[in-house]
Amino acid sequence: MIFRSTEPNISIPEQPITEIVLQRAVEFADKPAMIDGLTGRTITYNSLFNSINKVAAGFAARGFCKGDVVAIYSPNCLEYPIAFQAIASLGGVCSTANPSYTASELAYQLNDAGAKYLLTVPSLYERALEAASQSKVESVFVFGNIEGAIPFSVLLENCDDLPKVEINPKEDAVALPYSSGTTGLPKGVTLTHHNLAANVYQLTSRELISSADTIIGILPFFHSYGLQIFLNYSLYCGATIVVMPQFDLETFLRLVEKYKITRAHLVPPIVLALAKQPIVDKYDLSSLKIITCGAAPLGNELTLECEQRLNCVIKQAYGLTETSPITHINPDEREKIKPGSVGRCIRNTECQIVDIETEKPLGCHEQGELWIRGPQVMKGYLNNPEATAKVIDADGWFHTGDIAYVDEDGYFYIVDRIKELIKYNGYPIAPAELEAVLLSHPAIADAAVIPSPHPSSGEVPKGFVVLKNEATTEEIMEFVAGLVAPHKRIRRLEIVDKIPKSASGKILRRLLVQREIANVREKPQEPQLTQNLQLLQQLASSSDETKRQELLVNYIREKVVKVLGLDESQHLNLQKPLQEMGLNSLSNIDLKNQIDTEIGVNLPIEILLAGSNIHQLVDILLEQLTTKTVATNNVIDSVIDLEGEVILDSAIYPEHNYNSFLAEPTAIFLTGATGFLGAFLLQELLQQTTADIYCLVRASDKDSALIKVQNNLEYYGILQDAFRNRIIPVLGDLSKFKLGLSSEYFLHIANIIDVIYHSAAWLNYVYPYEALKPSNVLGTQEILRLASVGKVKAVHHISTVAVFESSFYLGKTVNESDPLAHSSGMKLSYSQSKWVAEKLATIARNRGIPVSIYRPPFISGHSQTGAWYTDDVICRMIKGCIQMGSMTSLTDTLDLSPVDYVSKSIVYLSRQHGASGKSFHLNNPQPISWRKLTDFIRSLGYSIEYISYQEWQSQLSNQACSQSNPLYPLLPFFLKNSSQHQQAKEPKISCQATQTALAESSIICPEVDAKLLNTYFDYFIRSGFLDAK
Repeated sequence: MIFRSTEPNISIPEQPITEIVLQRAVEFADKPAMIDGLTGRTITYNSLFNSINKVAAGFAARGFCKGDVVAIYSPNCLEYPIAFQAIASLGGVCSTANPSYTASELAYQLNDAGAKYLLTVPSLYERALEAASQSKVESVFVFGNIEGAIPFSVLLENCDDLPKVEINPKEDAVALPYSSGTTGLPKGVTLTHHNLAANVYQLTSRELISSADTIIGILPFFHSYGLQIFLNYSLYCGATIVVMPQFDLETFLRLVEKYKITRAHLVPPIVLALAKQPIVDKYDLSSLKIITCGAAPLGNELTLECEQRLNCVIKQAYGLTETSPITHINPDEREKIKPGSVGRCIRNTECQIVDIETEKPLGCHEQGELWIRGPQVMKGYLNNPEATAKVIDADGWFHTGDIAYVDEDGYFYIVDRIKELIKYNGYPIAPAELEAVLLSHPAIADAAVIPSPHPSSGEVPKGFVVLKNEATTEEIMEFVAGLVAPHKRIRRLEIVDKIPKSASGKILRRLLVQREIANVREKPQEPQLTQNLQLLQQLASSSDETKRQELLVNYIREKVVKVLGLDESQHLNLQKPLQEMGLNSLSNIDLKNQIDTEIGVNLPIEILLAGSNIHQLVDILLEQLTTKTVATNNVIDSVIDLEGEVILDSAIYPEHNYNSFLAEPTAIFLTGATGFLGAFLLQELLQQTTADIYCLVRASDKDSALIKVQNNLEYYGILQDAFRNRIIPVLGDLSKFKLGLSSEYFLHIANIIDVIYHSAAWLNYVYPYEALKPSNVLGTQEILRLASVGKVKAVHHISTVAVFESSFYLGKTVNESDPLAHSSGMKLSYSQSKWVAEKLATIARNRGIPVSIYRPPFISGHSQTGAWYTDDVICRMIKGCIQMGSMTSLTDTLDLSPVDYVSKSIVYLSRQHGASGKSFHLNNPQPISWRKLTDFIRSLGYSIEYISYQEWQSQLSNQACSQSNPLYPLLPFFLKNSSQHQQAKEPKISCQATQTALAESSIICPEVDAKLLNTYFDYFIRSGFLDAK
């Protein structure tokens, strides 16, 4: 979803930036353009215009050529804009350097930029000379006078005419500021004349500076924010700029009062000082009407506190050096400003919010990376095409690296930098959010939050606070805990005298992180925070390996007894595999969840499935507790070679040619009759044909098998006595060779049946591919073997739209006839197993077995009765989320196809001669969004809200740790690192061909609307699945 400005785009003149900035200089001739706040020295617009031309002529006289680079290494001063605009008018490039740089840091920038000239001030002259000596700088000029230096004033003495320079605004660079270098060495950001000019014109409808304004120039001119706002935009508007070389609170307050400052462009630390410091009350700041804040997020509480104290409007803006810099800004009108928001896109600007992992576009209120496209986006990083390609894609989108979201009115909210996120147990936490919470505490004057290394959680949030009143660390941590989700709590806190910040006011978190890492290395690792502290303390205090093993053996034994519901006095064979003790899919997950929670590990489910006994499990846990790693034979995060799995037994070849399509079979073989879809397929086959239905069932005898099938039909209200004698159980096992049948009986069944409907599959969201392979992959192979033996039988294979989970299909339209060719990026084991199974079916089709493939999405309840398998993931989500009071999106849309639509469609299509051997998509043409489902549930009286996936994941980890929550068995799936699964990678599944094939029937897929949802919730309440509201 692309977001644009609510204002119409404008035409950007293709002019050099200096011509644009000074086009009204004659109009404002005698008006002060710049005032030195410390000395009172003033430059009028007329003087500014003349000085710029003289300096340009002076540079030209010294051999300055178009494209030459001049570096300015200076605090804010009146000469700064003169130098910048003079260089720009000659087609030169101005590389602005941080005046706090050391000589070596400055030398790096000089060399990287290829600077020919360097401008500085007397106080930095020696350092500038040292840096220049390590570069190819030819001349160093000084703003002022110092012995032995070339004064900048000599450039003003030249009276020659300016040379004619042809400037291409869209191609020629004019500014070369350098990035902060937090992710490596600083990079030169190449900004063209057109970049800066575009941003000037884009601001005219939002930042309503006029010639009547007096602005305080405290932001550093070397930074893109200060450069553009003061050196370009404010001068273009004819405002008067009161210049401060560096920030000092009392000086700032005095200048605001003295010069009747009307507007200020600040950063959060200055707003913080204005809100908190007592000295503010000593000055008359009533002239100050509007504060525009940028460079970092500003908390709502701090904004309100400062606004109320100063009685002025505070609005936020957003931008980056790479975007010249402004892309978003709030309007001046208080009633149009949204607290916490950086405003809407400015004109000629497009924005997207995309998923951090998948780069899939997101909608309103979904957090992701902010992408921007517009004329203000930089040309690129200087001499660094690789770095440029990483942030500007082929479509011109600049990837900001900032996490943001947008509301329904198009207002954007910046959460934090992606690279500054704290990953606590895999959950992302934004430091800026916690800093805003800390600053709302009455005793805190300043704060910063960083990731602190932790042995089991990876990282925990650590706060640094500067106090203005007395408070203990315990009080502050408790205060924060009451305002944030449990995973966001401050786990460590340190009281300091000062928070380190850059010249632009940004918190220098990297300095705090470096110090923290050094401190942690010097300290012994702290014990894990777990529920079973006594056990851990005993394990930690014992150096006797036998004793440690004994402690864990007793612990695991107690857990197994508890999970299986055994008598505590019952003896367990410690050498017996856990699976043979009676653990099933749910109890395996229960055991894993309890061990993980209580002793602070992350036990892979694969270990419990690998035939481990208690002693082996204890050895693995001891290794993890000791080394923080798990020896899992590379089963964790291993990449399954799905292509390599696609091997259909070479013996599976039709013994004869397929004779002809059989519309009225006499015997049908069905798998999955004891499942949800299988029950309705069985009903439909019984109703639409006269055939006997041979149902593969796992049971001890035929009577038990028949009872299982009949009970399943009865559960869904579709058992009909008239059809009982046509249901013929076949005792077998899908996962076994020849379905677990004897060779004789396998051949007997193969010769009796006319057609096969393969519906059975093991759907499990937690188990790995290897666990699902026997049923889903090898079982399909055995079905195809059955089809090939004796007379050739048509196979109707029930697959799933999830076979297109590969990242290759993301955003693509997939038609029924498209080949299933890609598996890269598939994460869900069930999808992987169904992909391989379908590939086997395709091979069989090519070998001469007529295989039709049907791909449903999530299968929902009966559209008329509401009957649903309430143990599936959707029903568990509905009930679990109602218990939690919150819901989120698992997929782009909630694609639900009612079971009666799916079963009727399969049976109808399977009986059409022209449909034989084709593939069909049974997804719903009219799905619903998870947000709309949430709204519907709320309309029924349930207390539930829609939240982001990360927030929901956090709530789940804290609220669903009890078996009473239906989502408990799915915790390992939902609580995986978001990079492993997060939201499904969805293509656009086309069902047009299927709809065409169904056109002559009366089968229509109902829309997922209020009517259908009411049917389902009536069933949920009637069946006791949900309590009525």
